[in-house]
Amino acid sequence: MTKRKLSLVMTILAMFLTILNFDFATFNIESKSTWIFISASILLIISIVLLFINKNKTIKIEEKTK
Repeated sequence: MTKRKLSLVMTILAMFLTILNFDFATFNIESKSTWIFISASILLIISIVLLFINKNKTIKIEEKTK
């Protein structure tokens, strides 16, 4: 469980840095860097959602055991 959370946090950081590195002045849908930016944005959103889902699951499990 901890490895999954750590990997999600690392993915979030990597995708955030990729998004910050993108040059919006060269936004062209045919460009490879644009597709990397779009992919990084999607992966960032998915990782954040999965992190919150996993956190809520662990909270519910801890409440049941109490």
